[in-house]
Amino acid sequence: TWDVVSRFSDSIYGLLWRDAWQVIAEHPVLGVGERNIRVYWCEMGMQRYFPEGCAVHPHNVYLEIWGSTGIIGLL
Repeated sequence: TWDVVSRFSDSIYGLLWRDAWQVIAEHPVLGVGERNIRVYWCEMGMQRYFPEGCAVHPHNVYLEIWGSTGIIGLL
Protein backbone atom coordinates (compact mmCIF):
# COMPACT_ATOMS: atom_id res chain seq x y z
CA THR A 1 0.00 0.00 0.00
CA TRP A 2 2.75 2.44 0.92
CA ASP A 3 4.52 1.76 -2.36
CA VAL A 4 1.39 2.68 -4.33
CA VAL A 5 0.61 5.73 -2.21
CA SER A 6 4.17 7.05 -2.23
CA ARG A 7 4.39 6.97 -6.03
CA PHE A 8 0.72 7.33 -6.88
CA SER A 9 1.07 9.15 -10.21
CA ASP A 10 3.22 6.31 -11.57
CA SER A 11 1.20 3.50 -9.95
CA ILE A 12 -1.45 1.50 -11.80
CA TYR A 13 -4.17 3.63 -10.21
CA GLY A 14 -2.47 6.89 -11.12
CA LEU A 15 -2.08 5.75 -14.73
CA LEU A 16 -5.76 4.74 -14.87
CA TRP A 17 -6.74 8.14 -13.47
CA ARG A 18 -4.65 9.84 -16.16
CA ASP A 19 -6.55 7.91 -18.81
CA ALA A 20 -9.82 8.89 -17.11
CA TRP A 21 -8.84 12.56 -17.17
CA GLN A 22 -8.05 12.17 -20.87
CA VAL A 23 -11.59 10.84 -21.46
CA ILE A 24 -13.00 13.77 -19.48
CA ALA A 25 -10.90 16.29 -21.40
CA GLU A 26 -12.07 14.90 -24.74
CA HIS A 27 -15.75 14.48 -23.75
CA PRO A 28 -16.40 16.91 -20.87
CA VAL A 29 -20.11 17.66 -21.32
CA LEU A 30 -21.78 14.34 -22.16
CA GLY A 31 -19.01 11.78 -21.56
CA VAL A 32 -18.66 8.58 -23.59
CA GLY A 33 -21.87 6.97 -22.39
CA GLU A 34 -22.80 4.92 -19.36
CA ARG A 35 -20.58 1.85 -19.00
CA ASN A 36 -18.68 2.79 -22.17
CA ILE A 37 -15.31 3.72 -20.72
CA ARG A 38 -14.15 0.14 -21.30
CA VAL A 39 -15.41 0.28 -24.89
CA TYR A 40 -13.71 3.63 -25.41
CA TRP A 41 -10.40 2.41 -23.97
CA CYS A 42 -10.32 -1.20 -25.17
CA GLU A 43 -12.28 -1.50 -28.38
CA MET A 44 -11.52 1.98 -29.72
CA GLY A 45 -7.89 1.92 -28.54
CA MET A 46 -8.00 5.23 -26.66
CA GLN A 47 -6.21 4.05 -23.53
CA ARG A 48 -2.88 5.90 -23.49
CA TYR A 49 -1.23 5.76 -20.08
CA PHE A 50 -2.11 2.39 -18.53
CA PRO A 51 -0.04 -0.22 -20.41
CA GLU A 52 -1.02 -3.36 -18.49
CA GLY A 53 -3.99 -4.59 -20.48
CA CYS A 54 -7.41 -3.13 -20.80
CA ALA A 55 -9.08 -1.66 -17.74
CA VAL A 56 -12.82 -1.87 -17.19
CA HIS A 57 -13.12 1.39 -15.23
CA PRO A 58 -10.83 4.04 -13.68
CA HIS A 59 -11.17 2.80 -10.06
CA ASN A 60 -12.56 6.15 -8.90
CA VAL A 61 -16.33 6.60 -8.77
CA TYR A 62 -16.27 10.33 -9.54
CA LEU A 63 -13.94 9.97 -12.51
CA GLU A 64 -16.03 7.08 -13.79
CA ILE A 65 -19.30 9.02 -13.54
CA TRP A 66 -17.76 12.14 -15.11
CA GLY A 67 -16.10 10.16 -17.91
CA SER A 68 -19.25 8.15 -18.60
CA THR A 69 -21.94 10.81 -18.33
CA GLY A 70 -20.01 14.09 -18.52
CA ILE A 71 -20.33 17.06 -16.23
CA ILE A 72 -24.12 16.90 -16.63
CA GLY A 73 -24.24 13.39 -15.16
CA LEU A 74 -21.73 14.26 -12.44
CA LEU A 75 -23.82 17.20 -11.28
